[in-house]
Amino acid sequence: MTYPPPVPDYNRIAEESEARSREEIRAAEERVERIRSGRAEAKFAEFPLPVGAGYAVELDWRGESAYYIEGDRRVWVFASFWGGPTGHLEHIHAEWEYLDGRRVPLTEAERTQVLRTLAEYIKHREGFPMRARELEAGGS
Repeated sequence: MTYPPPVPDYNRIAEESEARSREEIRAAEERVERIRSGRAEAKFAEFPLPVGAGYAVELDWRGESAYYIEGDRRVWVFASFWGGPTGHLEHIHAEWEYLDGRRVPLTEAERTQVLRTLAEYIKHREGFPMRARELEAGGS
């Protein structure tokens, strides 16, 4: 006669999950401290924040967002990374958002340039490659 499987030890599972979470938070805090103190790994030092480069990038992984910023305008791009070999970038609105509230569609060249810049920036700053279906479809 077959009996049901034993009841999982949910307390142990929760403790293991909590321990993993604490370790991930500790590692992230150490990484931020290394960057702030100038002791970052070479991959970060090779690609500094683009001060004076004419653009800036803001990443919000929890919100699955990347912002490419130029002067008084910015573009929001869907950006996700779930721990696989690559992350994913995709234009949703493909509009410049200006400080005065205007929204202007990106040209095809701007769409490509924004995705390429974000992919390169993330690869060098975060250490993993990003894919963009739009770039792959265009053969870029």
